[in-house]
Amino acid sequence: MPALFDKVKVLRDPGYNVASWNISTREVAVHKDGQVTVNGVPLRFWHFTKLGPTADLMTKRYAKDNFPVYEIWHWYRDAVEDNSEPTIPERYWAYDAYSDGRKIEKPHRVLYRERRDLQARFPDPFASGPGSYQAWLEAEAAIPAP
Repeated sequence: MPALFDKVKVLRDPGYNVASWNISTREVAVHKDGQVTVNGVPLRFWHFTKLGPTADLMTKRYAKDNFPVYEIWHWYRDAVEDNSEPTIPERYWAYDAYSDGRKIEKPHRVLYRERRDLQARFPDPFASGPGSYQAWLEAEAAIPAP
């Protein structure tokens, strides 16, 4: 980036962008007052990725015996769970379906993304019914009608 753009700086403060993939190069400490430090400087940003088995595996692989890392992961996991809506199905994604509930297939996403004319003609790609992108796809035989 610095070679391609003016005014770009590399931030080398170890308190930024702490993540499972670089935790092996950082020493994390949780102090009695609750402050978290990374290599002796305050933690400023932790990049949490993928809760669940994958995250657990990555954390074990890279954190090894850096036990404060596990404390932070447990805190984060608990915070996410405490703030999650239990009625939302697992792996739910709000943009996965048209407004009538039918799944949006990847080729239809790609077509819409690549065609500015379709974006202009159908500003709400999730709408269903007459005049919608979904109806246009059905008319063009790109998807079968229900």
